[in-house]
Amino acid sequence: MGRDLKLSILLLTLSSFASWFLSTLAGGGTPLLLVPAIAFFLGAPAVPPVLTIGMLLGHPQRVFLYWKEINWLLMWWYLPGAVVGAILGAFAFTQIQLNWLPIFLAVFLIISAIARVAMKKFGLFRYDLGIFCLLALSLRLFQD
Repeated sequence: MGRDLKLSILLLTLSSFASWFLSTLAGGGTPLLLVPAIAFFLGAPAVPPVLTIGMLLGHPQRVFLYWKEINWLLMWWYLPGAVVGAILGAFAFTQIQLNWLPIFLAVFLIISAIARVAMKKFGLFRYDLGIFCLLALSLRLFQD
């Protein structure tokens, strides 16, 4: 293992701990904090598999910790959409150019922040099928 790789792993571990701590205080958001760190230390193609493995290893303890509070009826309604969304997300990730991914993510986060403020203040900007179709079209435009 090279010196640069060891240093990258150490800094990524420290970034992961810091994002976990901030996420614990804020009530979530670890992946949003880790995406830039993983992309910087390991490259953009490493972001999805590293986050997926980390979340698979990190979230099962929550199931055991909050077993009695789980709303199983809600979970069964949520599960089909989550599976379809994961499949569509994986497909979209294989279709877009990786150099456009940070720009697309930045635009999405800015629009989401504006939408959240507008929804709270004015009751505007409800998400509907048209917005998701627009996002899908924009993904298609950035392809080769």
